[in-house]
Amino acid sequence: GPGTYTQLNSTTTISGSGTLSTDNVFVSGGTLVGSGTYSAATGTAISGGSIQLNTGGSTGNLTMTGGDLSGSGGNTLTINGDIDLDPTTTSAGINYSPTGALDLAQTAGHSFKIEGSQSVYFEVGSITTPNPVAISNPGFSPSTNTALTSTGGAITFTQAGTYGGSGLTLSG
Repeated sequence: GPGTYTQLNSTTTISGSGTLSTDNVFVSGGTLVGSGTYSAATGTAISGGSIQLNTGGSTGNLTMTGGDLSGSGGNTLTINGDIDLDPTTTSAGINYSPTGALDLAQTAGHSFKIEGSQSVYFEVGSITTPNPVAISNPGFSPSTNTALTSTGGAITFTQAGTYGGSGLTLSG
């Protein structure tokens, strides 16, 4: 239902039969573990701590200024809004800590930006989008067995420089 769920510290688990359905989810510390239904209609924001979605789920916008988003392999988080990976004071990670293999799938008509000044770790899994992707953060650091696919637009590195990481498959 409407409202905001805020995770500040410790660990909260959504059981296999449980549901977290709200407008917004904000995680600034601790860990939110989803083994049940996860739905954040307006958006998910992570500034610290982690969200581990073991059954996937859906969200509106996805904003990460820190922390980690991960989950079990074979599961997908569907993003029905903008993706903004924008760490400015601490690193952000996808399937980084804890490691996982959650896939991300963005729907059409939204922006996708990887920006900021701190590292963005992308360890395992895939991100697919029908939208253009703009990467301006040289701290974008993908690892082996990762794929970033834009089926409807280009993947553009908007800042000259050397980008780290290894093993990323780009398709756009």
